[in-house]
Amino acid sequence: MIADNIISMAELARVNNILVIISSVLPVYDYSWKPGLEPVAKISRLNEIIKNYALKHGHTYLDYYAAMVDDQKGLKKEYTYDGVHPNETGYKIMATLAEQAIANTLDFAEQKNK
Repeated sequence: MIADNIISMAELARVNNILVIISSVLPVYDYSWKPGLEPVAKISRLNEIIKNYALKHGHTYLDYYAAMVDDQKGLKKEYTYDGVHPNETGYKIMATLAEQAIANTLDFAEQKNK
């Protein structure tokens, strides 16, 4: 299961004193090359699992999903070229969010160590 793999990586990082930031999976309404997989509910559930894990264990949860989702629970058209993968604009949004999450995580760790 994907969530188990993410959790295993987070645990390995934690036991090695590495600060952990876990990001959500990007929204996808459908995969054009393999229609019918119905990823909306699966992605929503996976994001719920990893968010709950991150919050329970004091890790940072980086929510790309909320910033990039459209009304159909897919990736906003302005952020993608195929409905699945981010385009340059999408990556710029993600970079800004990642930079904020990293800065906040480092600030929190610094305050905790004082």
